[in-house]
This record gives sequence, structure tokens and C-alpha cells, in this order.
Amino acid sequence: IITMMGQEQIINISSSQNIIINVLEELADGSYKVEFYSDSISIDSDNPQVSSMIGDFSYLMRKKCSAIIQKNGFVKDVTEIDKFEIPEKIKQLSEQFNPKKTFTKFLLVLPDEEIGVGYTWDEPKDDIVDNMGSKINVKSNANYRIAEIVRHQGYEVYKIASVMNLDINGKGSQMGQEFNISGKGKADSEYLFAKDEGKLISYKIEQTNDTNAEIAGMGMTIPMTTITLTTLELVK
Repeated sequence: IITMMGQEQIINISSSQNIIINVLEELADGSYKVEFYSDSISIDSDNPQVSSMIGDFSYLMRKKCSAIIQKNGFVKDVTEIDKFEIPEKIKQLSEQFNPKKTFTKFLLVLPDEEIGVGYTWDEPKDDIVDNMGSKINVKSNANYRIAEIVRHQGYEVYKIASVMNLDINGKGSQMGQEFNISGKGKADSEYLFAKDEGKLISYKIEQTNDTNAEIAGMGMTIPMTTITLTTLELVK
């Protein structure tokens, strides 16, 4: 939702991605070496300007990367196996599908110690995000709590509730016009994690960001509200 000169504009964007993960070997420290790739990506919008920026993502199909997944779910050493070139037209938009940068969103990092119902932990982060030509600093802190044990897809899973608060600041440039971005966000999440098998089965994240874009030299501020619903489901 963008508000400019008293006019409100709503832009809807939907996307989906299917990731295949193959375990190659278990390492001596209990970590796993895996390879992964996308076998489907789709993105659509009801806004003609945004739709015109959506290109062909076939260049990413079945392009493999490898990584090391530690026992707690932490990902390191993400490496391209198959090289790929991002078309210039969709370079900014395609970052959200770049497997080297997005693989971690399919996993959940747990504490190293033993966990159970009632256990809580915090996860602070300080990230730089590329967003449509802007460099955005996102500082966040997520609080996780294991609420209960339920059954889902034939698994006994921990239902993990999470609340994350974000501070957003950055600069960008579009069509030669520079602007500053600032604001705050909040995300409410629910994860279902198979406690015996040690794998993430599904999650649902609802996030709202309220930001202001201040256009340099024009004395104009554009308020923006971004509402994002993200879901994940283990296929097999």
C-alpha cells in the first residue's frame, strides 16, 4: 500500500518457489553436506508496471548449489555448482529467488542445548538487504517459544510461536531520484518442527512493515505499508 498526494495505491504480488534438497553425506561433526536447486518459480502481480519487470526465471531452473547444514540448522559454505547469469532486466527483482541467498529461509536454526515445551530463545540479526535497487539495513530480534507438541503430516511436531520486531533504514535510487527509507516492522510466525526427525515440516509468517520514503531535494515523504504472508510446506 503506497500513499502519495492523498492517493492510495494497492499493489498485490504473489510468488511461489519449489526447492529440492538432496543430502549428499554426513560429516564427522554430525553436519550434512547437501545440494539444492529450484525446479519451479512463479511470480505475478495485478500492477502493470510491476508485471512489466517480471521476466523469465528459467535461467535458475535446476541450477545446483551445495551447502553445509549444521546439526542446529545453521547453514554455511553455500557454493554454486552450476554457474548462472542473471538477466539485467530482472536483476533487482530476482534477488528474492537467488538460491545462494534464500536457502536459509527453508530451515529453522535451533539452540544448541536440549529444548522442550515451554523453552524460549531470542535470535537477533543485523542484515543488509538488496531491495529493488535499495540497500536496506534491517535490524531484527525474534523471540521463539515452544508452545506445545501436536501431530501434523504423521509427525509429532513442536509448535513454535515467534514474534519478531524490525527496525528498517536505508537509501536507494530509482530513475535518477535518490531517497531515504526508514520504518518499523513486525512478524508473527508459527513453525511446525518434527522433534524426532529433526526437520522443519511447515511454517506460516505474517509480516507488516510500515516505512517512509523521503525523496531527497523534494521535501516529499511517501508512506508505504507492506503486508507479506509467507507459507512453507514439506512436500516429502
